[in-house]
Amino acid sequence: MYCAKCGQEITDSSQKFCFKCGTPVGEAGTPDNTQIKAKPVSKVKGMDALTSRINSLAGGQGAVALHLKDLYTDVFKHHGQEESESLFICGTSTTTPKEEDILAEWPKPWLYSRVGLVLIIAFAILVFIYKHFSNPNVLPDILFIGSLAIPMTVLVLFFEMNVPRNISFINLIKMFLLGGAASLVTTLFLFDNIDGSGTGDILPSMLTGLIEETGKVLIAAYLISKMKGKKWLLNGIVAGGAVGAGFAVFESAGYALRNGIYGGINTYEYCMTNGYADIAVSEFFRGFYSRMMTNTVMRGFLSPGGHVAWTAVAGFALVYALEGRDFSWDVLIHGKFLKIFWIPVVLHGLWDSFIPSKLPAILNVPLGYIVLMIAIWIVLLVFIDRGLKEINEFVQSKAIEAQPIEGE
Repeated sequence: MYCAKCGQEITDSSQKFCFKCGTPVGEAGTPDNTQIKAKPVSKVKGMDALTSRINSLAGGQGAVALHLKDLYTDVFKHHGQEESESLFICGTSTTTPKEEDILAEWPKPWLYSRVGLVLIIAFAILVFIYKHFSNPNVLPDILFIGSLAIPMTVLVLFFEMNVPRNISFINLIKMFLLGGAASLVTTLFLFDNIDGSGTGDILPSMLTGLIEETGKVLIAAYLISKMKGKKWLLNGIVAGGAVGAGFAVFESAGYALRNGIYGGINTYEYCMTNGYADIAVSEFFRGFYSRMMTNTVMRGFLSPGGHVAWTAVAGFALVYALEGRDFSWDVLIHGKFLKIFWIPVVLHGLWDSFIPSKLPAILNVPLGYIVLMIAIWIVLLVFIDRGLKEINEFVQSKAIEAQPIEGE
């Protein structure tokens, strides 16, 4: 059955309104719902079965259209200052829409692209300063902005997809900074008290995935517990994504610094032992820059499929398992949470294992990491769709309740 207005496939026979455009749905088999066919998002065999299976984990039914086009169609359109400001000021006590006024259509985000562009331009300017003026004072700036750019861009995308508009940008930044830092503390505490984690072999890698995802989800759970009002599934994605983005930025910055220092020391020692002591210091900074940039660029490219996405899925699982109840910490052992939480744990474990690097590389990026990135984003897009359907069902139920009873 298909919507007569937009062609969206209607997989749930009990659905009274089109999820995408809100048009009332007629009875199955009527001309209005059979003549227009939905455009298939993917021709890949088994994709419908995969999205249907993922959807069922979150209480949904049927295959899910991933709406990939809607994630970038508005990126190339002109957007005025007022549009940006309306997004940045949402989520306050005066700008959060009432539940019955929430728009239930699939959003077309664009602000994330502007945020990403600004950060990338800033990164490029800092790189130019170092390369043109050989000024080492900008090396920490390059390191941090390079680590920040992509995770923050993805986080703003989640912020735009949060249709209830009940999380302000200032709260998003708080969750990003404090949540990211706190999750590092909990993760390091767990590593100190649990032996056997590592990278490379399967079992140590899986344990690393379990420890890090547990450390992050504990902080995401705390943040969700502090949210006021109804906790929507999309709120879980934002809260989890904020913690994951913060964790990713701080971790990547740390790795970039460490790798940069190693590169600097190696070049410094080479100069000192081969008669180039007069240029040893300047070469230290060159070695630092080279190793730091290699690490920063690679981790930045891979970051959309890492911590920010993994913890967004875990955050979704938390809210889903709450089932509309007030927050309780026993949600962490709820079956509905655990049957989703294993997804980021396993994908994280595979990421840290030897498996991705064994596959062929594309532009020096092992294909295994690309596959894992695609996998977590399929899960995320299905869960975003489920979150939007939750809102659609709520809004339409309110509309039906508001209709006058016949005969009154």
